Parts: sequence; C-alpha cells; structure tokens
Amino acid sequence: MQDQLYNGFWVDYYDTAFPAKENAERAKRVVGLIKKFKPDSKKMLELACGTGNYTVYWTRLFKVKATDLSKDMIKRARRKCKGVTFKEVSMTSFREPAVYDVVTCMWESFRYNENYRQVVKTLRNIHHALKKDGLFVVDFHHFAPKKKEWFELDFKSVVVNGKTVHEHQQLRTCGNYDIRKSRMNVDEKTVNVVRSPLLRISEEQMRKFLARTGFEVVHFQRKFVGPPQSMLFIARKVK
Repeated sequence: MQDQLYNGFWVDYYDTAFPAKENAERAKRVVGLIKKFKPDSKKMLELACGTGNYTVYWTRLFKVKATDLSKDMIKRARRKCKGVTFKEVSMTSFREPAVYDVVTCMWESFRYNENYRQVVKTLRNIHHALKKDGLFVVDFHHFAPKKKEWFELDFKSVVVNGKTVHEHQQLRTCGNYDIRKSRMNVDEKTVNVVRSPLLRISEEQMRKFLARTGFEVVHFQRKFVGPPQSMLFIARKVK
C-alpha cells in the first residue's frame, strides 16, 4: 500500500509538521555513538531518507548516499542537502557494494517492510553494503498489543501553503501490524489520508533478525525519541 502522506501536497505538510530541527539532538546522539563504535567512519548509506530531516545532519560529517521510495520526498530532500547522491529505490530492492561504514534507517522507516521475510531481505541488503565491522543504525517503536482499542493521537495545527492543517491519527495493533488512520482537517474540510500499516517488531524479534543476518547488537536504547515504546539499535557486521 502506498502511503499518501509521502506524496504531493502531503509532503509539504510532513515537512512543516516534522521539521529537521526536531531531529537535531537525536542526530547528535547517533553521531556520538557512531564515533564511539566506529570512529573512522566516513561513508554513510541512509535508507528511507524522506525529506532529508536526518540527512542534513549526516552530511556534516559523512559522505552520504540517501535512498527513498517516494520521488516527491527525494525532490524535497535535494533542496536541503547539497553534495548528497539520492536514489529512488525500496529497502528490499537496493543493492550496493560493500563500501559503507554506516547504514542508517531512522524514525519508523524500517517498519515499512511489509512482512518478516522482507525484514530479512532488507537486513541482508544492508549487510552486503557494509564494510567489515560496519554499523547499522535503526530506530522504531513497538506498542503492546491491544485487540480492540485505538490509540488516539492529535498533532499540532500547522499552516501549509496558506492552508491550516490539523492531523488526528488513530493507531491500533492488529496481529503483526499497527494499523493507522489519518484524518486531516484542511481549512475546516476533512480529508482521509491512506496510511500504510507498520510491521510490528519487538526488541526480541529484532535481535533475532540481526543475529540471523550476520550482525551483533553493540548498543540498545529505549526512549530514544521519548516514549518507552521507542527503541534504538546499533549493530555491527560480524560475518
């Protein structure tokens, strides 16, 4: 399912509601951890870069190649990030030579793998792209299952191209997925935006997937973006 939030007008909304400056402290922490575990890192591959809200920070220290499935998101990222090579490709389809010191996949993006087979395929692609002892950095959420209840999320109102937009999101755990519904109020008119489901991956599952595909976890952190459901993994290529 194609997520409408990452195309057309909604890219403008996304970039306004979630500006790059909100990622500054997280990017700083990640860079510090990269320096700790692989201080000679120079070359980075960023998966699912979106509008470049992390890319703008990576480029200060690394030579970056960034990928995303949405050409509209890449178009926006190009405006912000100079000296970056961009490529329109999915996480499961990319194939890069083993020239990267670090591969990153930030802010829930890894959960756009559609199933657990795709998770393994993506991790193998990442493993192939890393040099010996290279690092994979990824963060995402894992919510406890609730069979019927919906999480209700209200986001701040923002002005996009002269229009006031307010998002109300509902999220429900359903089997292996988090199902989302986004109801947008655009100048007091309601628009329902189709959202892709997010694959549910627990800490235990992720550790097993990483071990299976030739990685060892060197750093794990909860509450990376605030809530306890948020997790950051840094894994080293070992095989």
